[in-house]
Amino acid sequence: MSVNYYDRLMSIIFILNYLKQEKIPLNKTVVQKIIFLIQELSNINFGYSYILHFYGPYSAELSNDLDYLDFQNIIKIKFDDKIGYDIEVKNEASTYIEKLSDRSRKKNIKSTIKYLLDKCRPINTRSMELLGTVLFFVKKGIEGNELKKTVKVLKPKFSDKEIKEAIEVVNSMNGYHNSSKNN
Repeated sequence: MSVNYYDRLMSIIFILNYLKQEKIPLNKTVVQKIIFLIQELSNINFGYSYILHFYGPYSAELSNDLDYLDFQNIIKIKFDDKIGYDIEVKNEASTYIEKLSDRSRKKNIKSTIKYLLDKCRPINTRSMELLGTVLFFVKKGIEGNELKKTVKVLKPKFSDKEIKEAIEVVNSMNGYHNSSKNN
């Protein structure tokens, strides 16, 4: 299911606000990966295309949307030397969430986020980079030892154990992907 630009922005605000309530540290990398995971693991299509970037899957369109929300003073993006681009969700965001008229979309996004939070803890830049990268290659049809080798070559900072665990998490989430597409 595709989404128009307005609903896409309202969905992003909804996601950011929900993550804020769950006390998930927000920065551009985490948000990029979480929205990638939501798009790839559910029937919610934000219309973003992704390329593999330094920290995993990256969408220039999503980056532009985040910058737009910053410009509109719905979120505040500020650079921090230690964590990169930190995102603060402004209190005004809650008024925009009510404008997301598609209640089933809200419910689907919320249930997908809850599922991801349960499966992907801890949610931080490092874990999201690895999970996003693994899922990116799984979606390209790479699996098994080839998947492990590909991720290890591109992400040597991760141990074999971390990569193996990330692959297991992604494989278990792909079951969610299939069941949510059929609902």
